[in-house]
Amino acid sequence: MAASWRRLRAAPGTLQSLDGWRRGLTALVFGVAAALSMAPLGYWPALFLAFTGLAWLLAGCRSAIAGMVVGYLFTYAYLVASLFWIASAFFVDAARFAWLSPLPVLGLPAFLAICPALAIGVLMRFRLSGWSFIVGLALAWSVGEFARGRLFTGFPWNAIGYAWADVPAMMQSVAFVGVDGLGLATVILAAAPAILSFDVGRRARIGGLLVVAVVAGGCVVAGEWRLSTASDTWSDVKIRLVQGNVPQREKFKGRQRTDHLRHYVALSAGPGAENITHFIWPETAVEFFLSSEQSVRSFLAKLAGRGAGGDAQVLTGAPRQAMTAGRRQIFNAYHAVDAQGRVVATYDKRHLVPFGEYLPFRTVLQGIGLDKLAHGAIDYQAGTGQSALTLAGLPPARVLVCYEVIFPAEIVTAGEPRPGWILNVTNDAWFGEISGPYQHFAIARFRAVEQGLPLVRAANTGISGLIDPFGRTMATIGLGQQGILDLALPKPLPPTVYGRWGDSAVFALWLAAFGLILAATLAGRVRS
Repeated sequence: MAASWRRLRAAPGTLQSLDGWRRGLTALVFGVAAALSMAPLGYWPALFLAFTGLAWLLAGCRSAIAGMVVGYLFTYAYLVASLFWIASAFFVDAARFAWLSPLPVLGLPAFLAICPALAIGVLMRFRLSGWSFIVGLALAWSVGEFARGRLFTGFPWNAIGYAWADVPAMMQSVAFVGVDGLGLATVILAAAPAILSFDVGRRARIGGLLVVAVVAGGCVVAGEWRLSTASDTWSDVKIRLVQGNVPQREKFKGRQRTDHLRHYVALSAGPGAENITHFIWPETAVEFFLSSEQSVRSFLAKLAGRGAGGDAQVLTGAPRQAMTAGRRQIFNAYHAVDAQGRVVATYDKRHLVPFGEYLPFRTVLQGIGLDKLAHGAIDYQAGTGQSALTLAGLPPARVLVCYEVIFPAEIVTAGEPRPGWILNVTNDAWFGEISGPYQHFAIARFRAVEQGLPLVRAANTGISGLIDPFGRTMATIGLGQQGILDLALPKPLPPTVYGRWGDSAVFALWLAAFGLILAATLAGRVRS
């Protein structure tokens, strides 16, 4: 026991003395440890090991370049370990795309790790120490994650704040500072134990740890108080959420398209359909162009006619085509069809998936044998219309198709009224059944808390469910299952701080962190 304690006490010095490949390998190990905090494992205590270890490794670096390399390797390992499921999409059509699967698993993280690494490199140039260094590390990480979530179309999947998905009280913080702000606070908390080995006074060491503990505890207490509020529901809205569980390999194939349509109608028309005001289907549940398929619209109209008052609506994903300047365009769309077979509202997906729904630099990349993953010979086009659907009998809905839900700044569109709820429709059959769908569902819960809006999620293969404005999961259909959920729609909360301010709330937190760094640095110079 005594020997183990001595080794533990020697760990900071050992880590700071590492160099070369040993330092790099250790950074990779700590990055993998950080990935354990993401869904479906949700082991957030691993963050203390990961970021305390990262802080000690960086403290031993003698140059900004060395620190940047450590930051890059840590981030790269974190992203590879938490995003490896992306390869599943390349095995849906294995004959064409399986050979490309190493590229997203190893190549995408290599690109995404650049921003956090650069931010850490800048941090290292200032040679901060003590609490200034720990807050600086958190600020650098937050800025780096913010950048990777917005530059070059952005991919903010698994921002470190999502580690709190299984701690609803801590989740409530995003109503004020968003997931990027929570990420900054998370790194300060997780890296705080590193102060035990830094050359600071006992008062600064213990006092700082107490402040961190009190602030973290205060967030939890405030979050629990916020969660004590019950969610009210709309009494005149009854929605039926439908999960068909259609394998991706079978979609958009000849007569199977009609079989899939009948499958969704049969699930929807089960007992209790006469009480339903809105039937909600996932992304591309209908594999036809509704505008040109009168028979399909009539089929949906019959289902709508079986709903409440004979005048329900069917909300479904389906591709949409249009001719613009003599050029055929395809959109990944979401439609509402009424009992007369009319398409009464349509939303075209705005934020498309690179390489999934369109091929960037097509003229170059197609020449070397690359193509987009999604069905069809031409690229999807990004929508430009209003983001909210206004439907009879429902508050305005912000529709988010698939991974549009991972972009916190794009939920409420500037110049448009605040929606009454969020509708996230997706086809996570692309993501396999490992960790991707669980992470996608967890991310959606954070959007509900940030905006104070209920979120209804319809996924072809799961996870479908209802999330209240506090991010609580009220009901789900599990991954790889088929089924229905009859739900009452919760009412929205008043606009949250983050909902009103958006990323300005994050910037304010960055400014506060910079002020802490400056104050701590100046205080240290006065003492010396």
